Amino acid sequence: MFLHSQTGLEGEEAAARYMISKGYHLIERNWRFKHLETDLIMSRLGLLVFIEVKTLSHEGQSDPLIHVNKDKVVHLLNAAHAYMRTNQLDAPVRFDIISVIKDGNCYKVNHYPDAFDMFDKSSSTYVTG
Repeated sequence: MFLHSQTGLEGEEAAARYMISKGYHLIERNWRFKHLETDLIMSRLGLLVFIEVKTLSHEGQSDPLIHVNKDKVVHLLNAAHAYMRTNQLDAPVRFDIISVIKDGNCYKVNHYPDAFDMFDKSSSTYVTG
C-alpha cells in the first residue's frame, strides 16, 4: 500500500510542477471535506482549476484515464462545489485531468484541460481519441 501511496504523491507533485511551469498557482493540494477530496486546486487569471491526477508506475500499464469514471466525475464536481461554498467563492471553474506515468525517476505528464467535455455520457470512461 505504501508504494501505491508514494507513487500517487510523486505523481501529484509532478502534476503540480507541470502546472506551475505553465503559469498556474497552487492553491490547495489534497483538499478534503468530509468524504470529498480533490488532488489539486490551481488558479490562473481568476480561473479556479480542480485537477484529478492519475499516476501509474510504468508505461506498460493501462492508460490512467480509464480510472476516471462517472462516479469520480460526480465526486470531483461535489468536491468543487463544497470548496466554493466553504470558501465563499464565486469564480469561474474548470475541471482537468492529469495523467502521470512514472518511469524510473522520470515522469510523463499528459494534461487534459476541460476534461469533462471529453466525457462521453453514455460510457463509463473518457474518450481519448
